[in-house]
Amino acid sequence: MVPRFHMLSSAIAEGIRLLSDSERGAWGGSVRMSADCGKSLAAACVGQFDSNTERLLREGVDLVGSLRVLYPSLAEAVVHGCSRWRPRERQTLEDNILHLEDCHGFSRDQIVAWLREQGF
Repeated sequence: MVPRFHMLSSAIAEGIRLLSDSERGAWGGSVRMSADCGKSLAAACVGQFDSNTERLLREGVDLVGSLRVLYPSLAEAVVHGCSRWRPRERQTLEDNILHLEDCHGFSRDQIVAWLREQGF
């Protein structure tokens, strides 16, 4: 399996584009994934796996686990500079994405912009 996009931010942006207007407001739209993955990673799954997302989920494929393999940057240590949050030593890009969504209310589009600023 190869990544569809060079950058994780592009996979999320494509997922946002593919989701219908009604699904954009929901965290994962019709794609029902673990709430632990967050709305941006759910969008990345839609962007990466496109029309195969629902089928892969039915088959029991761990899509977020697959994203981690395709985009190893998710496991990189990254600090986003939050003054309210003291990251542990190995806080990953994935942890930061979830923190920005949960604690700062970042939208998917804001996550894409932040990732692009960080080079992801």
